[in-house]
Amino acid sequence: MLLNLGSALMATEMAVETFAQDQRHRIVISPAPLVEGAVIAAVEASIGNSLQEVAEAAASAYTLPKVRNRNG
Repeated sequence: MLLNLGSALMATEMAVETFAQDQRHRIVISPAPLVEGAVIAAVEASIGNSLQEVAEAAASAYTLPKVRNRNG
């Protein structure tokens, strides 16, 4: 689950609590940036990676540079 605002975290946590205990392991609340994380997660999931691998790859989107130096 990728979130865009802090209040989304609270709403998501409340929603997850309504799931049966045995279903909660299928949900990961990610700290990944929304757009970059979603793209990376979609690619990773489409090639068959595990939920843990998808979550780790999405979270790594924080390290992607936003702007490259055009002078070099």
